[in-house]
Amino acid sequence: MAGADAHDGALSIAGPLARNADDLALLVERTASLPLRASGRARKDMRLLLVLDYPGSPVDDAVRGPIEEAAAALEQAGFTIDRKPRRNLPDLARQQSDYLRMLNIAMARGAPGPDGKRATATDWFDLLDAQASSENAWEELFDEHDFVLAPPAPVLAVPERQGRVFDGTVTINGREESSAGALAWAGIATFPNLPSTVLPVGQTAGLPCGLQVIGPKWADLDCIAAAKAIRIAPLEMNATTVGGEVHTHAAINAAMHRTNRRCCDEDHSHCPFLFLLLAEHRRAGGVGDGGFDSALRRPVR
Repeated sequence: MAGADAHDGALSIAGPLARNADDLALLVERTASLPLRASGRARKDMRLLLVLDYPGSPVDDAVRGPIEEAAAALEQAGFTIDRKPRRNLPDLARQQSDYLRMLNIAMARGAPGPDGKRATATDWFDLLDAQASSENAWEELFDEHDFVLAPPAPVLAVPERQGRVFDGTVTINGREESSAGALAWAGIATFPNLPSTVLPVGQTAGLPCGLQVIGPKWADLDCIAAAKAIRIAPLEMNATTVGGEVHTHAAINAAMHRTNRRCCDEDHSHCPFLFLLLAEHRRAGGVGDGGFDSALRRPVR
């Protein structure tokens, strides 16, 4: 993504936006620099883990509510969702600290920090060790769970402001919280180099809410397949036809079944990666009917 004469850099992510999962999978296959294979795991065999709490990054009720309703609807549709890991989660507080340090160094590209000091080669190699340790911890978790479901960000679309979004605070459940802490839900997959696919699962006060599906390393196509299964599951449960349209009582379907109206098609604000680069993606424009977003953890052609 950086071009032929530049490297993508640490923590670089690149992933397409699409109207549906099939288009997304096609785009990923066409742009991936490494061959990707889908496992073909059946939906009934999926073992899902729902993670809604992250140290230092509380989740606003406007995000938590639609995700919890979606999880309940999925369980009614036959999915198995654990609220607690069968093994311990990786040390998320440590991961967030290491992620922010690596992110700051990568973005500075050798420039000194606010204290006037530059990161050393030793600092960088220590962070690479920490990243490898995080990857190993997540690999152990995926021995027991096929996918992790998590918020893409702790809040919905943030109000427009001057300057960088993450230099100040964000309002979460009526309290001002660190904007840097809000990065945790993007870093949860980015730092350990895991694929993530985001889909819409509802809305609060007219703003779309997303859910990210995180999978093992190199399981990009499986993440997309899981997101597709999650999207269509409520349509297969207690569906009735009214006026030629399919309706269900599942809360998850409120934002998923959009065939004729567009939602967040200019900025895909349910996506954590666009949440980080909202202005840039608004300028570029988005595609989709509340569609799918995917992040590749590798360079693309």
